[in-house]
Formats: sequence, C-alpha cells, structure tokens
Amino acid sequence: LWDELPNNNKVFILDHEIAKVHKTGGKVLYISSYALMSGLRGKGLGRLFFRECLRQVRKAAPQIAEIVLIVSQEWGAAHHIYEDLGFKTIRQIPGFFPSDIIPGGADGIVMIKTVEDL
Repeated sequence: LWDELPNNNKVFILDHEIAKVHKTGGKVLYISSYALMSGLRGKGLGRLFFRECLRQVRKAAPQIAEIVLIVSQEWGAAHHIYEDLGFKTIRQIPGFFPSDIIPGGADGIVMIKTVEDL
C-alpha cells in the first residue's frame, strides 16, 4: 500500500523490499505480482480469480481508492484481462522486464484502476 501513486518509476523495482515503501493505511494498492499456473491458463480462470481477489481486497481494506500494477509488454493475455477489468495505461518503463525475445528487455506497462466499480 502506498499513500499516493509515485511520480517516478523508482518504486517499480523487480525483487523490491516491500517493507521500505509499504504504508499500512495507504490508499493505493500496488499489485507487484500475479500469475496463474500455465496448466490453468486459457480457460477464463485468470480473469475470474483476479476479479474476485480485487473484490476481497476491497472488502478487507475499504480505504483503498486505486489499484496499480505493472505488466510486461510480452504478456498480451494478462494486459487484455486488466484492460477488460477497467485498468488504464498511465506510463511505460522501457526494458523493465528481462526478455529472451526483446533485446534490452520488455517494457513494463504501468496500469491503474479506481475501485468504485469493483
């Protein structure tokens, strides 16, 4: 949880130490990782699971006003799910994710959603 969305990309670090930036009463939830086992993908379960996780988080922490996440440009299915659930792209971080396909790394797409419609 953050008090507000940072104006820079310094908080978006892979393998970061969450205790350094976590604010117990924060209003912005940063989802740093979410994945579905490969054998369960392609069945619509990722969307259902993620949507339900968001609902449960909202119940448990009603002070949360926004949810932020970062997705690799290579993860098209995940990006599509987030867009369908109302997340909007707010910035890109060049070369954020290691990649075997894109020299210099895949861009990280930072997305945000308000929680009014969860």
